[in-house]
Order: sequence, then C-alpha cells, then structure tokens
Amino acid sequence: MQPRDERPAELERLYRAVRGWNVNPERLGVFVIVATGLLAALLKAWLAPLTVDEAWTFNAWIARGPAHIWTDYSQANNHILHNLAAWCVTRVCGTSPLALRLPALLGRALFLAAGAGLLRVLVRRPLVRLAGLLTLALHPYLLDFGVLARGYAPAMGLLTAGVYLLAAAGTTAGRCACLRRPVVAAGLASLCFGLAAGCVPLAAPPAAAALAAWIVFYGGAAPRRPVWVTAAAALPAVLVTALTYRHAAAQVTRSTFYFGTVSVAESVASLGRILLYLPQGRVDADGYPDFGSGVFFHPWDPGRLSDFVYAAAAQAPWAWLAPLVCLAAVLVLLAAGRRRGGAAQGLLAATLLFALPPLFLGLTFFGARLPWNRTWVLLLCFFPPALFAAADRAGPVMAGVLAGGLAVVLNLNALDRLDLHTFWEWPDNAVVPGALHTIAMEREAGDTDVSVGYPPYLNACLLYYRERFDYGWLRVAPGAAATKPVWDYIILNRGNMAAERYEVYRSVRTYPALEVTLLRHAQPQGG
Repeated sequence: MQPRDERPAELERLYRAVRGWNVNPERLGVFVIVATGLLAALLKAWLAPLTVDEAWTFNAWIARGPAHIWTDYSQANNHILHNLAAWCVTRVCGTSPLALRLPALLGRALFLAAGAGLLRVLVRRPLVRLAGLLTLALHPYLLDFGVLARGYAPAMGLLTAGVYLLAAAGTTAGRCACLRRPVVAAGLASLCFGLAAGCVPLAAPPAAAALAAWIVFYGGAAPRRPVWVTAAAALPAVLVTALTYRHAAAQVTRSTFYFGTVSVAESVASLGRILLYLPQGRVDADGYPDFGSGVFFHPWDPGRLSDFVYAAAAQAPWAWLAPLVCLAAVLVLLAAGRRRGGAAQGLLAATLLFALPPLFLGLTFFGARLPWNRTWVLLLCFFPPALFAAADRAGPVMAGVLAGGLAVVLNLNALDRLDLHTFWEWPDNAVVPGALHTIAMEREAGDTDVSVGYPPYLNACLLYYRERFDYGWLRVAPGAAATKPVWDYIILNRGNMAAERYEVYRSVRTYPALEVTLLRHAQPQGG
C-alpha cells in the first residue's frame, strides 16, 4: 500500500512545475491589456460595416490588382504597401470587411506590442507603464484607425516599433543583445520607418525626426563607428520609400493632398479633440462631423455619463488645454533627456518637436492643408507615452496621482463611448448594408432594376456592397447624379437633400441616432 503523500510521477512533475512558476504581475497585466486591445479591434473589424474610404480604396486599387496599386498614385488614398498586402489577403480570404482589415489588425498588434516595449524603456514605475498601455489599447480614435482597411494601422505599428528600437539601443532594455547594438538597431528602425512611409506618406516626418534626433542629439546611442550608424539609419528608409513611390513622383500635384484645414487654430484644436475623443457636431453634407453646426454632442454617440459631466465638458476649452498639456509633457521629457539615463525620454520629445515643422511646412509646400483629425493620427499614438513618461518623472506619490488622473481622463471617456459598430469620422456610413437589405426585402419579386438616390459620398460603399451581396438589380448612379429627385429609394441624411422635396416618398426605415432615413417612392420608378 502506497503512502498517502506519494504521488504518481506525472502529477509530481506537474506539481514541481507549477510550484516553480514565477508569474510576473506586470507581464500578466501587459498580456491582458494587449489581448483586450486586440479583441476590441477584432470585434470592431467584424461588426462595423465598411466605410467610404475603405470601400473607395478597395474599388479603385485593391480590386484592380498589384500592377495598378504600384503604378497609380492619382489620389493619396492609395496607401501602396498596405493595399498590396490587402490584395494578397483577398486572394486567400475573400473580400469581406474582416478580410480587408486583416493587414490593419496585424499593424494594430505590432503597435500594441511596440507600445508596451516603448513604455518599458520610457517609464520606471510598472503601474504607470500599465496605465499608459491601457490608454494605447482602449483609445477609441486609435482603435478606429487600428481597424480601418487603410495604411494607418501598419504605419502606426512600424513607427512605434522603430522609435522603440532606437530608444532601447545601447540600454539594457532590449531583450535581444543584438538589438542593443546601435548599427543593428538603426538599420532595423530605418527599415520600419521606410515601410511605414510606404504605407502612409505622412509617416515620413516623424520617421525622419526620430532618426535625426537619435543621430544628432543622442549620438546614435554613442556608437564607435558613427559613419556606419548614420548609413544604417538612412539607407533602408530612403531605399524602401524611393522604391515604393518611384511611379508616384510624376503623378503628385498640388491637389493630391487635399484633406485638412487652412486654419492653424483649427488644426491644433482638432488634435485636442481626437486626443480626448470629445463629442462633436452632426454630420455635414460631405459626411464629416460638422464642427460649425453649434452642436457639441455626437447625436450618434452620446455616451452614458451624466448630463452634468457633458455640460462641464462643453464649457471647458479641452480642445486647447490638451495640446498645451502635451507640450508641457514634451518639454519635461526634453529636459530629462539632458540628464544621465534620459536618452529615451529625450528621443521621444525631440521626435515630436522635430516632426511638427516638416509636417506643417511640407504640407504647405505641396499645396496641402494643415493637419486635421486623421492626419494627426501618426503623431497621436506617441502623445500618451509622452504624457505618462512625463508623469513618471515626478516623485513617487505625485507620479501616481498624475498617472491616475491621466488614466481617468483618457480612458473613462473612452470606455463610456466605445463603439464597435460605427467610426468617429464616418458615422452614417454604417447604414449602407442595412439599408440595402431592407430594399432587397421590400422590392417586388420581378423587379430587375431598382434605383437608389443617396448622399454622393456613399457611392463607394454602395458599389462595394452591391457586389458583395450580389445585388445585380440595384442601380447606383455615379457622383452628384445620385441626388436627383426621382428614385425608387432614397437614403436621406441631414445635409445632402431637403426632405420637403420628397412628399411622394414614405419612410421605410429610420436611423435616428445617425439622422438618416430610408425613403421609398409611392410609385416605383425603375430608374
């Protein structure tokens, strides 16, 4: 008879293994936060209908193959390297919204992993690091652009990875010894920056700023052979960018980059709005948030906080205070960079400061408008790490207070207004698949030609879903012709058409939160 405490050999080995586990609470927290951020992105990629920019990208480039993607740069919407990756995915996984967004989800995963590494280099206190990572994972605007089938998510991931490699070079923060070598870190970072610029040209200013700051102001992490380090930092980025845009150079005109604002004040205020994800105005005639409408709240996304909180937010100039706080954080990190052991903090601060002049001056040179909303997103991803790294420079108690306050301000509103079905800049695009299903259910069985009027900016979405749902009977008129008054159905939004012109139409389906109505003509027109 065996003694009572004797175990079989298998259980004994398992017991010893479990007893020897050394679970690091911070690593567990990083894993949970990154997994949560990826799960939110996956759910949104699955649940949210395709936006007009994604549909336009698919119709005009991805669906037409790699030769067209590589050679046509008539519009800056062609994010070349991302579109090539998306085309490869469609060959295997089809053309569903989730499939088209797979490259973006990979970019999102890289962004969160690199963000965790960057915070580990920048911030000394584990709880402050976790609070910063939570902001990167849950921020709704970063989530939106981490899901969209565009080049922003891969560019954010590659930019963050490049800055992390530079910040970790020459320190003990790198897990792999070879990454602590300046030449290797510079070469890999430069490659990341070149690929990021190949996804979105707007990645070039922060990429160049990071490399310049690292080489000029931080000595390339004190290399023994500065010439080799400089070459490693410059050549991969230049070569990849040149190869990517070799056909585009002859096609770029002063009208290629047209999205933005002409007002410096509005440009800076938009940075504050997206950083705090403030409620905005209604949708205008072009489908964008209408900041001049005098309405502070998202009608499609009011949140669940009390009216008192929203009223207080409406009275405070948060859109201006947020950039000022960010500037103060950058100056704190820049000062820290002059001290021993503060090279990583100084690198991030210099990157943000040096990226602004070329971003503004470069866009102005090309005749483009100043950054506005989405054109800030490739810098926005670095502001939360800067804020939490600056808070970490304070004393132990004050650092906890500042980090906790930042976490509440940046994450409470995010959690309150997290939306997995619509996008902040394209809210009413989400009605298209539901509206088309309604039309398909209502149309007569013998109808072979059903016409639909719509706001012109929804054209790409309607074309995409007509093909996806195989609605060959649906007529989608091009461009402004879609606003003519005689159609079988009309998708009517607040800004594109006056409702009183359509007395002969009846409401079929309404989307009150999005201020959209689907109308049906009393007598079908058939075109």
